[in-house]
Amino acid sequence: MTFDTEKEAYDFHNSYARSVGFSIRKCHTKMRADGTLCCKYFVCSNEGQPAAKQRASTRSDCKARVQFNISREGIWTVQKVELDHNHFLVSPDKAHMLRSQRRLLESDQQIMSQMRKKGITTADIRRVLQQGSAGAENVHLLKKDSEKKYLQPSYAQALLEYLKNKQSENPSFFYAVQLDDDGRIANFFWTDGQAIVDYACFGDVVSFDTTFKRNRSEMPFSPFVGTNHHKQTIIFGAALIYDEFSESFPWLFQTFLTAMSGKQPATIFTDQSSEISKAIGLVFSNSSHCLCLRHICHNVVKHLSNGICNHPQFLSDFKKCVYEKRSIVCFDLKWKELVSAYNLQGNTWMKNLSALREKWAAVYCHDSFYADMISIQNNES
Repeated sequence: MTFDTEKEAYDFHNSYARSVGFSIRKCHTKMRADGTLCCKYFVCSNEGQPAAKQRASTRSDCKARVQFNISREGIWTVQKVELDHNHFLVSPDKAHMLRSQRRLLESDQQIMSQMRKKGITTADIRRVLQQGSAGAENVHLLKKDSEKKYLQPSYAQALLEYLKNKQSENPSFFYAVQLDDDGRIANFFWTDGQAIVDYACFGDVVSFDTTFKRNRSEMPFSPFVGTNHHKQTIIFGAALIYDEFSESFPWLFQTFLTAMSGKQPATIFTDQSSEISKAIGLVFSNSSHCLCLRHICHNVVKHLSNGICNHPQFLSDFKKCVYEKRSIVCFDLKWKELVSAYNLQGNTWMKNLSALREKWAAVYCHDSFYADMISIQNNES
């Protein structure tokens, strides 16, 4: 087969990939001595070895690919084809969720841009596109594709001016911004003099909450919260995490540490996140990292909804395991009984949670100081 342009070749192979159930990407370009393109591969997205630092990698060294020879006249000719995959393929009803299938038309991009300027939420934008395309399978994006990753330039400038004015009014006010590789503002952090003084007195236990954008209006607001000697909630600082890439959390925690004169908390509570855990290990090496029990209970409801619906007693039995304090032996026995009683031996989420039990089970936390904070404080507070 031959094609007149790279786009035609890519679109044809991508259409085939959708019908079969896999995603493709461009790879392995070869050039002639005069700098013109002579060969190019389109490979399965699972091609290559998984990177050591890559989270939830799907790479399986799949060899499926199409090799094209490109003539000096620009004609793309299929030179070699390998169709066998070494991994499971997705079903037709899930094919529209594959990465190479999620390409927005220019008209859809313009519609999204206009709706964002008018303050329409991501969920409503996607709903409009689905209605206009006769179904979710015809909308070539997921929710995360339509999410706003960066603060709009006008808002970013206004926020920077506000933070600068606060610092000019009070020299103890502290703020910092992080730029991405393209020079765009990705993340903000700020705190004030009173918060810094409070942290010096009560910063032994800190909770870091990243769930506001999921619980409220998708605002990526992430406060550092503690409690004082009257058990009142106090704020040590806050962040806007617009781009949760791998460098965001180490930068944020290091910036927080700088603002607080290098004092590390004895205990820090967070939601369950591998990126946050890695960052805490790098920056708060002397701190005890604990997972928020409230979030864990919410995740139980989300990941084991069928089991909970069929067994109303499950959540109560689960909490008895969480708060078992007598001994590790007693905890392990109760956990095995729970898993066996509800047939959860093969449940991946429960296995992963069990592997992290030292961060949430009460029996492992006798030596940690909590200041009566057993979880991240309620958002309403």
